[in-house]
This record gives sequence, structure tokens and C-alpha cells, in this order.
Amino acid sequence: MLLRFAAVALLALPAAASAQSATFELVVDGKPSGKDVFTLSKDKHGYKLSSRFGYNIHAHGAEFLDEFKFSDAYAYLEGSMTDKGDGQVITSYVPNKAHTEMSISRTVNGSQTSDFFAMKSDFVLLPPFDAGAAQALLLAASQTSAPMAFNVYSPVAGGSDGISREGAPPHRPSVDAKWSKGPDVAGTMDGKPVTTSTYLLATPNFHWIFYADPARTLLQCDLPDVKIKYVHQGFVLTEAAPAITAFAAH
Repeated sequence: MLLRFAAVALLALPAAASAQSATFELVVDGKPSGKDVFTLSKDKHGYKLSSRFGYNIHAHGAEFLDEFKFSDAYAYLEGSMTDKGDGQVITSYVPNKAHTEMSISRTVNGSQTSDFFAMKSDFVLLPPFDAGAAQALLLAASQTSAPMAFNVYSPVAGGSDGISREGAPPHRPSVDAKWSKGPDVAGTMDGKPVTTSTYLLATPNFHWIFYADPARTLLQCDLPDVKIKYVHQGFVLTEAAPAITAFAAH
């Protein structure tokens, strides 16, 4: 079964001189539950992101490959999410030329279904457990100090843990989310102190807390509503995570 709860992003990325690769540990309810390895790199059409991750949660194991492309101007071009389990499922997210409509196509065992919905200009795709997509969104949002907002495709539904186990219904509406900076916190990378900034992406019912170093490298991302986090290899947060209310004060 698919494990889906968060989802889509038109991302603007700052220029990257070389490929950025990182490994993240996936933690659920305080227990190591999987791993995510991603690479963000330049290609002839712009930029590409490839994220491979797997996990075992509540006796449900899965392995995924997410691939997204961006133009030289860092506009989202196309992307796909592949569930590499039995009965491989490929879900493609392709906007029309005007970026006013998103096509979602799901291919299961050779059978394809498609749906469409209207897009906003600040529409974003933030897939579950994909630290690479979280890194790209962090870089996009950090380009300006002005208040920012995104329109997040976020189908949170399903089991008692709030996670959909059946996939993201294409007709589910996207949700407006605000981006805000929070307090700096203490952390270490490979045992050495690192200045750690925090940011909050918040919809009315769901939150992502991003932790980053001064170069906007993603160090950790918390999803407190479902007790999930992904942590950069070598990073340790050495103080309590900030409360959601702490971001409103900044």
C-alpha cells in the first residue's frame, strides 16, 4: 500500500555550482525507521532532483524513488514518484504550459488513470519522507526575507496516525501555507557546534519545521503532527525543538 500524506511543489531553486548529495535518517515516534538519499544537480535543461528512500512503519514497508526537474529559471518542469514495491505504482505530476493546471497520472501494472486540477502560481509539491524536496523548498523560500506563502498539495488522511495508506486522491484540494522564520537553536554537525536556523511551513492543520545551517543546508525536518522527522547524517539537535507558537513571535 502507498503511504501518502504530503505533497506537491513548484519550487524555485538558487543556482548550484555542483551536485549536492545528502543522507537522512527517517525517524517515526522517536525510532529510526528508514533512510533517504538524495542528489540535487545541474543538467542540460536546468536542475534535477533524485531522492531514494525506504522505511518500515507499523509493519508497513516501502521503497520510493522521486524524480523532479526544474528549468534554468528554477521553474518546476515535471516530476514523478515511484512506489517500487510489488505492483509498482508511478505517479506523474505534469503542469500544462501555462502552469495553470496540474495533470496527475497514476500507472499501476500498466493501467493508467489521470486527473487534473487548477494550480496557483505559488503551488508546491512536498512528497512524504523526501528530504531532497524539503531541501529544495528551503532554498526557494530562503531567497528573500519578505513574508512568503505557498499553496501546498497536502492530502493528509487515513489511519489513526494521520497518514494516508491508499495514496493521494488527485481531486483533494491544495492548501495555502505560510512560511515564517523561527528562533535559532543549538545543534552539532559531526560533533562540532553549528548555527541552526528554524523555519515553519504551516497550513491550518499541518506543520513542517525546517532546520538549516547558514548556507541553507537542510539539517532536519520535523512533522510534529504525525511524529515524523528526517535528520541529516551527522546532525544532532542539542536542545528542545521550538514550539509552533515560537514562530509567530518572529
